[in-house]
This record gives sequence, C-alpha cells and structure tokens, in this order.
Amino acid sequence: SLSLRVFVPEFVSSLSVSVSDCTWGEGLVNGDCSLSLTLGSSSPQGGLVRVNCSLIGCTAVLLAPPWNTWIRVTVDSYHSNQTTAFSVSANYTVGCKPQSVGMSGDDHLNRLRGNGGTASSPGNSSAVAEAGLRSDASSSECVRLVPVLREELDVLSVRFSPVNGPNVTVTHTLPTLLTFPLNTQTTGGTLNLDVTLNTTNATLGSSRVMACLSSWAPVLTLNHSHPCHTAVGFSVNVSVPGSVVRLPFPQAATWYLTLQLFCNSSDCGNVTVTPQLSVSACIEDCGTFGECRLLRSYSYLYAACVCKAGWSGWGCTDDVTAQSYGRQLTAVLLLTLSNLLFIPPIVIAVRRCYVTEASVYLFTMFFSTVSYTD
Repeated sequence: SLSLRVFVPEFVSSLSVSVSDCTWGEGLVNGDCSLSLTLGSSSPQGGLVRVNCSLIGCTAVLLAPPWNTWIRVTVDSYHSNQTTAFSVSANYTVGCKPQSVGMSGDDHLNRLRGNGGTASSPGNSSAVAEAGLRSDASSSECVRLVPVLREELDVLSVRFSPVNGPNVTVTHTLPTLLTFPLNTQTTGGTLNLDVTLNTTNATLGSSRVMACLSSWAPVLTLNHSHPCHTAVGFSVNVSVPGSVVRLPFPQAATWYLTLQLFCNSSDCGNVTVTPQLSVSACIEDCGTFGECRLLRSYSYLYAACVCKAGWSGWGCTDDVTAQSYGRQLTAVLLLTLSNLLFIPPIVIAVRRCYVTEASVYLFTMFFSTVSYTD
C-alpha cells in the first residue's frame, strides 16, 4: 500500500484525488489493477471516502474538506506479490476566497469604544476582521461574512457576539457566515449556541432560516434536501422561533455558523436573527440537582457536572433514575436519627466517669448528624 498526505488550504470546497495510468504485473501490462483508493480518515474533522478502482483509474471526491489540514490518501493493491505502477494527482475546487479585507480587529474595537484612533484593544477581547467572499467564476459575492467579537470572561468561559450588534440580517440569495475560533483552553467546557428569529417581521409567513454549525470548514452551499451534510443542522421559523444546541467538550478548531433564509415565494425579503454562541464550564451551571466541578488532567482543564439524588445527564436534567422527595427525606431521617443510638453509651460513660470516651461519642454523634443534614 501507498500512503501520502495532501494539504488543504482555506476556502476549498472540494478535494479530488485521482489514480490513473495503472499497470501491473512483471511486464507492467495495462488492465484491471484492482486498487482501492481511500481519501480522508474517520476522525471527526474529516470525512472518509473509499473507492474501488477498476480498469486503469479512479477518482475520489471529498466535499467540504477541513481547511488548513493535511488529508491522508491511501492506495491499496489487491494483487499480491506483483508490481503495480500508477500515478496520483490531487485537484482543489475553490468555492469562495477573500475579495478584500475590510476593517481590522483593532478598528472594530475602536468603533465599539468610540472614534478614538489611538485606543488600545483589551487583552481579553479580539475581533475577526470582515471580508467579502466571492467565487472565481464571477465578481459577485457568494457568502456574507459577519465580523465577530470574542470575549474571555472567566475560566472555561468565552462569549462571542457580532460586532455590529446582536441582530444579524439573513437573506435567501447568499448564506451568512459567522466564525468562532476556539483554542485548546476552551475545549474542556460546553459550547452553547442559541439562535432566535425576530418574529416582528410580518412578511415571514412559511419562511424558515436554516442554520449549520460545523468545525474546520463551513457549509457554503445549502439546499432543502441536504442542508447540512457535514454539520449540526437545525432551523427556526415563526412556529419555532428559537433553537438551542449544546456540544460538550468541543474541538479546538475554528467553528462556523452558516445561516440562510428559505421560503416558498421568489420575493422573500430579509429577516433578522440573534445568534448567541458561548463556551461555559457546565450546562446552566448543572441546575438545581448538580454541582459544576473543574478537573485537571496534565495541562488540560475540564468541567463536569456531579449530579445528586439520582439525577443524571450532562446538565443533571435527566430524571429517569431521580429519587422522589419522600425517599430523600426518609434516607436523611434514617441516617440522622440513627445517631441517637450514641446516647446510651454517652450516659453510661458519664456515670462511670469515662469523660474522654463520653466526649468522643458526643462529638461523633454531633458531627455525623451535621454532615448528614448537609
């Protein structure tokens, strides 16, 4: 077998790897080489495409490959103990690439803080610069890129917000793209995405906004049948104006949120949505029946919920095995009242002047009762 790697730069919409000019045997005769071409891997950041080659060549295509990543290519031969010669070539298809870079991140921060040109950006905030994207075929834009501000609030607590305000305009002609970079320090928390549709627009009707959340590479082409083939997809409309996605322990990668409006009529107009993405230590601080704890493994910091009273789940919200209030009260009373059995030994020790032993029994009864009631 032959293994090699192909680097995928940014803004690549598809990767095509071809095997051609295949010959086999001692005399290297053209014919059925019986090769197997594998593109990608089964890891979360990339798909896996496997093609059985026939005759003298084959091609494997990986849609939406991860950007700025090496993709593995493996060619296996079914002819044992025979020499096989072939050629391997790789081609990229660039769907969108930067047209021009607008304001830089410092300019965005200066706009937020005022018009002062000499304002310095804080150390815990950063902004993703705005850039228009267009395809190679024409000068028209193929996606609308919204700049995003990143704020680090606390340990395992990061908040992202659009620079130009919480509301984002979504159209049916072009997808709207938001970028959220996550580093390794935020992978131990939970990624929370909340998308809310502004229902004050009376022209919505049966329109819906499709949303795709993906890592490593965005979804730049949306359709009704398969809107999010490599991402987490959901939709919001007038009936369901809001949707929440929670992903515990997200990957350390650049995450992309693609939004696009779908409607039955040709004249849809525009709608506004409010996307809120953040990384928190635990889901809703583990609620009433849990406690959020931080765990450290070498240099990595993780957060997890420790549930009580039989509750379970990522946020201690699963009550399948939860104990009832009566059962919890009975358990506490039995554990607490059982400490009354220390009273007879204490009385006997006091009568026989065993003060030390009586003190030990008394302290044990007191602290045991207090610990149970807590």
